[in-house]
Amino acid sequence: MEMPDFKVDEIMDLLVNKVKIGQSIEEEVQELLTKRQELLDQDIVLKQRKRFEQLEEEVKILLEQKALNGGNKAITNK
Repeated sequence: MEMPDFKVDEIMDLLVNKVKIGQSIEEEVQELLTKRQELLDQDIVLKQRKRFEQLEEEVKILLEQKALNGGNKAITNK
């Protein structure tokens, strides 16, 4: 089964001018999109926080190793 050959402009015209939805449905869709964007933003923050905690743990381990080795593997700002 072949897909009909449409151009993007034709599809946009159909969506904008031919598909009609009620105002309440449009508002609900807009609200859902807004909530989803907020959740995505929060998810990014949570992932960044988790990565930062992992980095802190790795630094803690390196500092402990340095202390046990008597400073042979110096960690510097350079």
